Amino acid sequence: MRYFLITAGDDYYWISDKGQYLLEHHFYGPEKLYGGNSNGRYLGSILEIFTVKNVLFGMIVFAIFLTLLTWCISQLLGNTWQSTLMALFLIFSFQGKYVTNILCWNAGFVNYVPSITLLLCYLVIVQRQLRESSFIFKHTIFMTFLAFLVSFAGGFFAEHVTIFQVGLGALVILVGLVFKGTIKLKPFNYSYLLGACLSFVLMFSNPSYFEESDYRGAGTSLVDMINNYATTTHFWFVTLNFIPIVIICGSLIVIAISDKSRKLWDITGLSLIFVIYYTLANTYLSSLPIDKVFISVGLSARFSRYDALVSGLFVIFIGYAILRIFLKDKNNILLFFSYFSYLALFLPFFIILHPLNIRGMFASYIFLYLITMIFLTRALKVSNLDKSKFLNIFVAVCLVVLFANLQTKMVINYQANLKRVDNVEYLSGKKLLTKHVPFRDLVMRNDDLSLQDYTYWKAFLKK
Repeated sequence: MRYFLITAGDDYYWISDKGQYLLEHHFYGPEKLYGGNSNGRYLGSILEIFTVKNVLFGMIVFAIFLTLLTWCISQLLGNTWQSTLMALFLIFSFQGKYVTNILCWNAGFVNYVPSITLLLCYLVIVQRQLRESSFIFKHTIFMTFLAFLVSFAGGFFAEHVTIFQVGLGALVILVGLVFKGTIKLKPFNYSYLLGACLSFVLMFSNPSYFEESDYRGAGTSLVDMINNYATTTHFWFVTLNFIPIVIICGSLIVIAISDKSRKLWDITGLSLIFVIYYTLANTYLSSLPIDKVFISVGLSARFSRYDALVSGLFVIFIGYAILRIFLKDKNNILLFFSYFSYLALFLPFFIILHPLNIRGMFASYIFLYLITMIFLTRALKVSNLDKSKFLNIFVAVCLVVLFANLQTKMVINYQANLKRVDNVEYLSGKKLLTKHVPFRDLVMRNDDLSLQDYTYWKAFLKK
């Protein structure tokens, strides 16, 4: 996948003289010259530099973190053939903006995928700790080092995940101390918190976070926060995640109908209402053009406000459904934690006024996806489809087709891009690109031609 990815925007910045300067000066420089690239995302920036400079290294990094992310989700969902298929489906559940901003953009991938992947690694460790896995307890020294490495490394990518890591490490220890029968604390629980705290201190010791900034801005009033949510962020948080919404509501309908002992007509009715609403809402939104940061142009202000309210109600509905159906199920700690994390990782975007982009929502989305798959797992179980070999084979075949389709589109784009940049006038800087690739949604900012750099392609083509 990485081999056929078309670099854009910041990818070129980091291999330029400015990127080299930041690398040599601890990723700090005057904002007027270096903007938001002067920050404490040390590992993310380092990976960005070397994955753009060396395609083979980029392929290895992409392969490692996509595989590890898939493995973690599969492990958390039960480590079965079914859970593996669910994990593999992740990238096809994305709203298009995640594909463009993260999966198909080098800078987006290296900053947002590793951070949440490393955090999930620790959740896998804690899950096995709760199940009293013999491997965890027999290899305490190794696990202590691994937990420290996971949190320390994970703290140098995205600021809100760095903060969340500290909270997660503290929460696990607090639960272990207060509810002693719940989890047996081990040295690796403390080493994880230590690594998270150290990376937190080192990240935010970067002077860029303490200077007046035109690039970074936070709201201080309740009005600013509500307006931020109502006009922009709620779309990324809820509305545009259409596939998870449909799966959640469909699963809840199946669960409710199958439960003869409880009257769950309210769950069924509300699920139907939300499915109908979000189908209409996404149909409307898809009819509108989008700007360079993927915000709908010409969007009705009244619709935006109503949709923000419905989105808030839908999030509350998910919590209500969890309490109604899963409250007494002690095996669903992951579900309760995922709901909490889905909310917690979104909260910073109430405050942040700029820069605003969907990439920051990715960590929150991963937990929405876990919620979705846990609901789906229960629905398959109550409908006796969880052990259906035919269903598993059918889903596996569908995934192969989807992967082949995605890869084919990226190959076509890659070849079209090589053809358009292989132009003497363009490579000499005398002429700008005029043609787009066939599948613009698989390139950063829908293949914004201004984000391409002729000097990179000249070196790439060795002309």
